[in-house]
Amino acid sequence: MTVVPGGFSKPVSAEQVSKVSSLADRLSEVLEAVSEGFAPILDDEYSERGVSLRTNYMYALDGRIVVKDRDGSELFSFGKKEYEGYIGEAEAEEGYGTSPYLKAAGALGAPFRVGPLARLNASAGKEAGTLWAEARHESVMYTRARIVECLLASRRMGESAAELESGVGASPAELGFKEGEGFGVVEAPRGTLLHHYAFDRNGIVMKANVITPTAFNSPAIERDIEENVKQIGTEDVGRLKERAVKVLRDYDPCIPCATHQVEVLVG
Repeated sequence: MTVVPGGFSKPVSAEQVSKVSSLADRLSEVLEAVSEGFAPILDDEYSERGVSLRTNYMYALDGRIVVKDRDGSELFSFGKKEYEGYIGEAEAEEGYGTSPYLKAAGALGAPFRVGPLARLNASAGKEAGTLWAEARHESVMYTRARIVECLLASRRMGESAAELESGVGASPAELGFKEGEGFGVVEAPRGTLLHHYAFDRNGIVMKANVITPTAFNSPAIERDIEENVKQIGTEDVGRLKERAVKVLRDYDPCIPCATHQVEVLVG
């Protein structure tokens, strides 16, 4: 609650930093146990629906957006201010959502993924080491990737606490309205999150565009569900719905619970 533009709204004491350090150590222990406990469950899920989807991967790094193929080779990269020249948004046939796609030559027609699986595959697991020994392309591996990232985050918490052991001073920035345009791209837990706003001199928002990780993933989600449903080889609506929801939850754990509606049409 203390994080504000510029830094922190109030000081963070050395004692508070020490508590974070202790929490990081405890988190690492718990997550190691979670990883071990989930292993057989993920193995069972993989045996049931280990569909390897052919996609590219996208992630943000230092204000730029990078796109790599499934083998980890970089296809292209671009600055956040250039996103409209590389990312298009097709209107959905139903509802109010859009389906983002890559405009660049060679990427047309190929869905891409963002999020934990994309980050680990695109980086070839450099930071993860033995936790992510090779690229995986099955949606069920999103859960494994989340566990790996949580382990890495708990370790980074400990490193950060060690660097800030004397505490952190307050450093809020003074804010004022001015006419202009702003772009932002970050790696949120679920994947690449892009913001684009334009303001007039009174601070009124004249234009706003937000592309969420789940929106970026939506074409891949649809393709993944199609491939998984084909694998089942049945018209049992109950089984089709169960598989569709499982794949959807791989990408975004909240959607199946938030919408409370999955309509299955067989024809």
